[in-house]
Amino acid sequence: MSIFREGTPNRAEHFLCVIIFVLFAVASMLGLFDGLEVKTLDFRFRQRPPSPPDDRVIILAISDDCLAELGNWPWPRTFHAQVLDILKKAGASAVAFDMLFQDPSDRDPKEDSRLAEVATRFLRVFKLLLGVPNEDDRLVEATAGFGHVILPVHLVPVRVVHPESLEMVSETEVYRPFEKLASAARGFGFINVDYQNLNPDGIIRRIPLTLSAGDRLYPALSVAMVREVLGETALSCVEPIAISGRVIPQTVLPALVRGSDGWKLSTRPAYLVNYRGDATSGAFPMVYYSDLIKGRVNPALFKNRIVLVGATAAGLSDVKLTPFEEMPGVMIHANVVQNLLRGNFLLQVGPLERLLILLLLAAIGWFTLVRLSSGVGTATVIFAVALYNLIAYQLFLHVDTVIEMVAPTLLVGVQFTAGRFLQMFSNLKEAYLSIKERSVALEESNRLLDRQVTDLSILNEVANRLSSKLAMEPLSNEVLRAFQDLWHAPVALVAMVEGDDMPLKSINSIGFDGDDGQIVLFDPNVAAAIKTLREERRFVSTPDGRWFTSYLPLLMGNRLWGAIMLKESSPTPDRFREKERFYLTLLGIAATALENARLYNLATVDILTHLYVRQYFQIQIEQELKRAKRYGHNLALLMTDIDHFKHFNDSYGHQQGDIVLREVATVVKKSLREIDIAARYGGEEFCVVLPETSLDGALIVAERIRRNIETMPISRFESRGEPLRVTISIGVCAVPEHDVNIPDDMVKLADQALYQAKGKGRNRVEYIAPKTSVSA
Repeated sequence: MSIFREGTPNRAEHFLCVIIFVLFAVASMLGLFDGLEVKTLDFRFRQRPPSPPDDRVIILAISDDCLAELGNWPWPRTFHAQVLDILKKAGASAVAFDMLFQDPSDRDPKEDSRLAEVATRFLRVFKLLLGVPNEDDRLVEATAGFGHVILPVHLVPVRVVHPESLEMVSETEVYRPFEKLASAARGFGFINVDYQNLNPDGIIRRIPLTLSAGDRLYPALSVAMVREVLGETALSCVEPIAISGRVIPQTVLPALVRGSDGWKLSTRPAYLVNYRGDATSGAFPMVYYSDLIKGRVNPALFKNRIVLVGATAAGLSDVKLTPFEEMPGVMIHANVVQNLLRGNFLLQVGPLERLLILLLLAAIGWFTLVRLSSGVGTATVIFAVALYNLIAYQLFLHVDTVIEMVAPTLLVGVQFTAGRFLQMFSNLKEAYLSIKERSVALEESNRLLDRQVTDLSILNEVANRLSSKLAMEPLSNEVLRAFQDLWHAPVALVAMVEGDDMPLKSINSIGFDGDDGQIVLFDPNVAAAIKTLREERRFVSTPDGRWFTSYLPLLMGNRLWGAIMLKESSPTPDRFREKERFYLTLLGIAATALENARLYNLATVDILTHLYVRQYFQIQIEQELKRAKRYGHNLALLMTDIDHFKHFNDSYGHQQGDIVLREVATVVKKSLREIDIAARYGGEEFCVVLPETSLDGALIVAERIRRNIETMPISRFESRGEPLRVTISIGVCAVPEHDVNIPDDMVKLADQALYQAKGKGRNRVEYIAPKTSVSA
């Protein structure tokens, strides 16, 4: 088989490939796949092993244990002053507080003075204020004395009314520390997290590094902090953002923005955070605040390190969503600071490279579509997509490079699938034109084929329905329903041959009451049709028949198993001949299923009582007991015995005894649910398995059976004399009320209860007192 496609590709296929490539290229450039792409980025983050601990950044964590030890938040500011003292003496390189000093202290004013005094002595303190602070003169004193403090600002876009034109215009409002504190600060860095544009799903992956407000450019707090630590100059409006001479790579995210003069394409530069591991990875050393305060930590640990002080306690609500699920905000700052210090940035390919990648994969998809055969082309596309995604995955793991996975994969998949559909459409169109030229000859064949398909579907459906049943009554009912529907016959009867010289025996019927179905078989006209059926083994039609209009033979090879007799609403003698092969096949399926049911009943059903035999009971109770033990379900067993049955046999004869057994068994069956299993255990003893039934429920069922039999009149043999009466004694055993593990123990307990009922005067229900309660 050739790997290349036969025939010449048409222009529509080339045009389709080009259109799909252009659409995907535009969508990729506009970031329309970004919502899916970031999910693949999250997956890559989670698969990458965490980095070794950073040696320059350490987190001083305020945990739940710290709150429990040092008291509820906010703490006295003397704690923070003490921390600064310890860190200053330890030789820490810089300290950043990720917490809010919003209101003046309501304790001792000396606490604020103490904090300001320590701050003036410490050369590098960075306080991250997560909101708009209130005025606090003492904090101003501490900041002014310190000399190297970077304070946060929050930039909020607002809509205001222009004072002259009175039109709504967009401005950026800067939330900064109050005037005195701002004048004492070294510089400012914003703490905005842009969810709407950069992280619309609420997971922080990208952050802006600079934002402008009016004519001023603000750096991100992490950029300002690292620049101050490294002693670098402030940002200008034109220079690229660089740390120690390394330009920080940013991703350009395009977006359509609607302005006063219509829609415009804007670009939003963003920094892609290179997370070094999840919150539990140990990527950053962590010391608990209370351990430092209580002197349980060696201060030398903090020498020449940048210390980030922040909350990890759940109650302080500083938890953000990241690709590794939840992470304290202070740890996100640690990741960004570490990225900037080490220069281990995530390198994301630019628009031109993304376009070239899409072009390359589009060319591969085009080649496989127009040049290769269907099977080889499909395998090639799957291999190319899998190889590309593997490369993208490995580039991220080993060289911190991010390339798109979603857009290229979808491009090749959509291009190849749409092309195949186009090819299928072209092939179908050609086939249609060819079929149309020969329509006259093919129409009849199509109709015949449709009928054959319908017949096969019916045969398959009926065969499946019949093969799933082994009980004779539901199976024979299913057989009658099938032929009723096909022959539109409101009256139907199925009968079997018991012997060559014996009349047919009715198995089941629809449209007859009681034993009427068996009686009509002796009608002379019906008997004559049955005789023809038995001798010639063929379909017999009697359109004017009183009881039946059609007699269908149930054949097993050359042997007549029985017959299906139907009385049609509108007799059609040719119905069988028009589809003789179909009906003979259907009748063969029905005959086989009925014979299997007959053999199954001989093996599992007692011929006198029509209850299950003892062997079947033993199999079922073992299965039900295992199921009850495994899943903790209820199970009950009833053992019954007809009172004084031997004396009854001796007095009225064994034929009368058989009538008693048969009618008592009928009452037992009618007193049970469909899921219950009634069997003849031996002689006049019956047993009943009650799945999903507790001891109390079993006693109710047993009492119902006892009462129904007590009030039941027994017809006399040969209908001579008044009806007879019998009673029954019943023993009950139930799981888990009775502690049994094997079926024999369950039968033994039920049998003991039965003899207990006999000993207490018969015609009663008894059970052995359980050794274990239901709650045990």
